[in-house]
Amino acid sequence: MYISYEATEAAAEKFLTDYNPNRVIPVPIEKIVELKLEISIVPRMGMLSEHGIDAFLSHDFTELYIDHDHYMSQTNRSRFTLAHEVGHLVLHKDIVESITTIEQWKSFILGEGTGRAIYELHADNFAGCLLMPRPEVMDEFNRQKETATSKFKAAGMGEPDDKMLISFIANEVARKFDVSQKAAEIRLSKILK
Repeated sequence: MYISYEATEAAAEKFLTDYNPNRVIPVPIEKIVELKLEISIVPRMGMLSEHGIDAFLSHDFTELYIDHDHYMSQTNRSRFTLAHEVGHLVLHKDIVESITTIEQWKSFILGEGTGRAIYELHADNFAGCLLMPRPEVMDEFNRQKETATSKFKAAGMGEPDDKMLISFIANEVARKFDVSQKAAEIRLSKILK
């Protein structure tokens, strides 16, 4: 089952309305998961090295397991991972409820050659939309665009178009939303397509 980017973004916006109505940026995903969704975040040693996954949700939605090292040392990446798992909850709840082991998770959600990795794409899109809501991203993009455009003009390079500015501005957008530069670039390109 394919879920369009637009439908995924609408689901993320609804989630933000329900769980971050004051539009706090960066989105306090850890607090939302633990306090509002009442899902315990459980760092687990060796999950990535032993099982090849960095996180998964329990079928009863009471625990979110995440690789310990990933969680402790890669803040913006683990924020994205938490938002990604929330995406599975919001978009794939019925499917996740039927999965009781890591092996089933890998087989069904990750696809392992079955083509079901589409669920991962949905969850990645959801995470990007959730952590970088369109109105706030565009406000920041426009702020950064003014600064970048002045620098380009001062260097005699003319005025750049929005798509060209993505890689130039992505790092600043990433800082504001506490995500990786790559995540910011992907979100900006989807918004500015």
